[in-house]
Amino acid sequence: MTQSRVVVLDPVVDMARLTAMIAGLPLSLEAGREALHDASGLVALLVGPETVLTTADVTVLRDLRLVVATSAGKDHLPEATLREAGVEVVDCAGYCTDEVADHTIALILDLLRAITVADREVRRLRWSHQGRPRQIAGTRLAIAGLGRIGQAVAARALALGMEVAAYDPYQHATSFEGVTRVASLPALLAACDVLTLHLPLRADAYHLIGAAELELMPRGSYLVNVARGGLVDEAAVAAAVRSGQLGGAAFDVLAAEPPSAGEILLQTPGITITPHSAWYSPEAERRLTDVAGAALAARLAAYRRNANAAAPQPPAAWR
Repeated sequence: MTQSRVVVLDPVVDMARLTAMIAGLPLSLEAGREALHDASGLVALLVGPETVLTTADVTVLRDLRLVVATSAGKDHLPEATLREAGVEVVDCAGYCTDEVADHTIALILDLLRAITVADREVRRLRWSHQGRPRQIAGTRLAIAGLGRIGQAVAARALALGMEVAAYDPYQHATSFEGVTRVASLPALLAACDVLTLHLPLRADAYHLIGAAELELMPRGSYLVNVARGGLVDEAAVAAAVRSGQLGGAAFDVLAAEPPSAGEILLQTPGITITPHSAWYSPEAERRLTDVAGAALAARLAAYRRNANAAAPQPPAAWR
């Protein structure tokens, strides 16, 4: 059987660890986008969130059978095009749930207790209660998206004594003890002290939170986004913070990463930004390779069995 090729387009993946996981399969591992220049025998891709896979890429990769998104989301992939071409698309959801939930709570607490604001004031030799720290218990937390991460955030918030409500347009049946489900996004926004976003970036969710939505939130409330930058109209958030409609905001994800020097969020006091690091811990980094490697090994082994048994003859890369 011809040895098939797997290309890894994510520098976070541990290549040595991945090699050990697929030992026994007739596969060669390569890393880097330049490997796409040779499409022959390329049957699988591991694609990180910072690498955009285009429709043009898919068109020339005729032996491609599997794409593993080494992330929880798949918005960096032309998923519809891939599926039309007979390519299976899987993600690594769950590998960093605790890390993202912890990061979310950290940002919420930072906003409510004005930690970053206070630190900046002290460094200016201003010893005051600038930022007006707020009580955590009793805070009304609104969660948009009640999947794995949303539920993990809810559990942590409830343990801190927060009142938690949630809206999820994709998981209508999901219930979580202690969390009040609301029927619409406007209803969620109207009665919150903090809104945190945990939704995938689908076409119908682009700029889900814009000027109109921010106006529905109580004056002085806060916004946290650790999901995807495209969920939020960043210019509208900056304007809302400057006007006082929002008391502040925190982002781990931006529409353009990394941001340019002129990025409006960077120029707006009251906004905290972390560098898409919510997912990270040494443990999560290892889990990412393990989850991606397990998906790769299981599916390619199954494809190989099917190809050997199938008629007519499978693609050359599988013979």
